[in-house]
Amino acid sequence: MIMADSLISHYALKHEMISPFVPTSRSGLEDAEKEEDKTKTASYGLSSAGYDIRLGRNFMFFRGEENKIINFTRNGQQEQMMIPADPRAIIDPNDFDGRLVVQIDDVDSIIIPPKTFFMGVSHEYIKVPRNYKVSCDNKSTCARSGVIFCVTPLEPAWCGYITLEFYNSNDAMLRLVAGQGISQLEFKQINTEPTVAYDDRNGKYQGQGPHPIPPMQKA
Repeated sequence: MIMADSLISHYALKHEMISPFVPTSRSGLEDAEKEEDKTKTASYGLSSAGYDIRLGRNFMFFRGEENKIINFTRNGQQEQMMIPADPRAIIDPNDFDGRLVVQIDDVDSIIIPPKTFFMGVSHEYIKVPRNYKVSCDNKSTCARSGVIFCVTPLEPAWCGYITLEFYNSNDAMLRLVAGQGISQLEFKQINTEPTVAYDDRNGKYQGQGPHPIPPMQKA
């Protein structure tokens, strides 16, 4: 069974499953008092059988064989940072080297170079009920813009900000805005509560904060 809008609202409001929670579908940044003055974005908020989360303000990039220039705005100011090359870089998921990471925090918007893998984070903090598992799907608006998106499932009783993995598949640059809709969550009920849930085994990513990984080199 998949949670419908009424049950999502119940869990979000009574059990703080989604914080902050937007009870309707919206398509403008919360940067103006009047709806018509808001910056238009991909939609976010409650849908009929899911919830569209927003993109947070923190991003992470890996060093690689080529220098990459990242342009972004922060507090209304244009900024730029170079992700330095490291021809010897080897990314090993079994032995992660934090020295290969460059993190850019607190951005308003960011421009991603072509053919670039990067990570972001959700604006919302999520608490998965013990008898549910959550999948994170791409939004049509982003998929049709060449954004390849991948998030592993959120396990029963997991909580935290969601790390979002992206790849700009375009030959062109990609612009993303903090606060835009970025992924739809689908809450799937399992047939019984697990004997050992994610929080019981003190999972590696339990309670993770609003950064893709702890920062090593910050802009």
